[in-house]
Amino acid sequence: MLRIEVKAKQGREWPNCKGIYGTNTFIVFVDYHNKPPTERPDFYVLTVEDWIAHVESTIARYTEKHPHRRAEMDKTNCLVLPDEVNKYGKPYKGCGVKPRQIHEHHEAWWKIIKNLDDE
Repeated sequence: MLRIEVKAKQGREWPNCKGIYGTNTFIVFVDYHNKPPTERPDFYVLTVEDWIAHVESTIARYTEKHPHRRAEMDKTNCLVLPDEVNKYGKPYKGCGVKPRQIHEHHEAWWKIIKNLDDE
């Protein structure tokens, strides 16, 4: 059995993505931005390992931009910013994803197909 999560967007980025974790889990980003209703959207297929790499690069960019603030990944592979809190005093969780940040996963359906073949 596979778990596939889907995130769709019409704007410039997918906001506040919490990510994926576990085995046999994938996340598919669907991009409708600037697409007419009759045109097929763009799809980006990420494995858990791909998602972890994305969060790690986001942490590196954040740390470079804000060297005095903390950024970390929790046990569910979610970006956590402990020094940025909401009105309830809870740390910010999640990260925005832009198509250019995941372009190498464009139409990578083979990742899911390969996993099905392994079963």
